[in-house]
Amino acid sequence: MKKLLILILILLTLSSCSYNQAEAPNYSNRGIWFWAEPKSALGSSQILENVLEQERAIDFLKENNFKRIYGEYQNTPDYVIADWNQSLQKANIESQLLLAENLWLFARQRHLLFERLEKELIIFNNSVDNDNQKFKAIHLNIEAHALTMWKEGSPEKRRELLELLIDTLAETKNYLENKSKDDIMI
Repeated sequence: MKKLLILILILLTLSSCSYNQAEAPNYSNRGIWFWAEPKSALGSSQILENVLEQERAIDFLKENNFKRIYGEYQNTPDYVIADWNQSLQKANIESQLLLAENLWLFARQRHLLFERLEKELIIFNNSVDNDNQKFKAIHLNIEAHALTMWKEGSPEKRRELLELLIDTLAETKNYLENKSKDDIMI
């Protein structure tokens, strides 16, 4: 009986909520991942090879009110990425560098994260001609829950993995503060 009463209260609450379809949802902080995906026509590597595809991508981002793009760019020349970032800036879309690797949680693997940050963010940002060509932030995709250790681990082991994630983010922040002359958001 108690479950039925709760269900009725939920349904009454939902039915009393009005939604005005004329009002568009506020998506002012929307972001989207832009993976390299070398085998996909929608991967960043393929889109950045073609100016027309870049324009189509920017039109899509603007039409769907995306304000940030988290981009992974494998085997793409720096000058192409710089021009892409500038085109995004003109469209009022912030370009953030996307780096992903779950093993960066572990202290013995973090040097690989810092090597990527050095090459793909710091050296890149220092090499471009103007601020509109730079990455404005770093977007790290490090997922403790995707590790086998998480799936098979005890609550204590999962907590340990989350603490390693905190350590990774803190060390990344310190690394960027010491190495980068730009203010980079993490």
